[in-house]
Order: sequence, then structure tokens, then C-alpha cells
Amino acid sequence: MQASMLAHIISVAVPEISPRVYNGSMKEMELRDPKRISGGRSHLPN
Repeated sequence: MQASMLAHIISVAVPEISPRVYNGSMKEMELRDPKRISGGRSHLPN
């Protein structure tokens, strides 16, 4: 809940930034789609 509240505050304070909040642990995210951890802008080796 804290992350979603912080994301809401950031989106209100700085409208040009659109923060994203993902459910689950970082390990779970790493297994599903590791490019989301770094924002998907750089190539991550498999």
C-alpha cells in the first residue's frame, strides 16, 4: 500500500512522470520479465 500511495503522490505532484507499481517480489518480477526491473530501456542478457 505504501508504494501505491507514493506513486499517487508523485503522479499528482509531477504530472509528466507516470510511476508504475507492480505487485509481487523482485524475485518474482525477475522470473516473469526482468526488463521491467530496469525500465526496459537497456538490454539485459538472458
